[in-house]
Amino acid sequence: MGASAGLTMLMSMVRVKLAAVMIGAVGVGMMSGYNALFAAVVTLFGLGVQTSAVREIAMAHSFGHRKGLAATVLATKRLCWILACVGLVLTALLSTSLSEWAFGDSSHASGVAVLSVVVLLNIVNNAYSATIQGVRQIGDLARANVWGAAGGTLVSVYCFWKW
Repeated sequence: MGASAGLTMLMSMVRVKLAAVMIGAVGVGMMSGYNALFAAVVTLFGLGVQTSAVREIAMAHSFGHRKGLAATVLATKRLCWILACVGLVLTALLSTSLSEWAFGDSSHASGVAVLSVVVLLNIVNNAYSATIQGVRQIGDLARANVWGAAGGTLVSVYCFWKW
């Protein structure tokens, strides 16, 4: 997990450096604003389900309750999908207000609306991460984090280059 966290941070640094070179200081500032808004929205709509799900899944896994484990994983996934869909819809509907709150004007409302899809994907990803962590497949979790960071960096660099 330590190596995974180190690689993830390294890729984040590469992403920020490339953003600085490709889109300038203003672009990096906007990226930071979007990241802060994203973190707030995911925290709000995620409701801490990932943290509690890891505990419940680990408990069911450690006692060997296959049916209990399956039910807990299914409930976690369903709850996260519901929360993610609510987060998507409300973020998209409130994109103008969120843009004014985060950036001081409504000119970023369309960007915030697009961000709502990322909110959905992140909250759903949290359910799968909680499952992997709860059944103690730490190696798989580390690999997933590294691949996710690498994919995010590639998509970000492509977007910086394209737009």
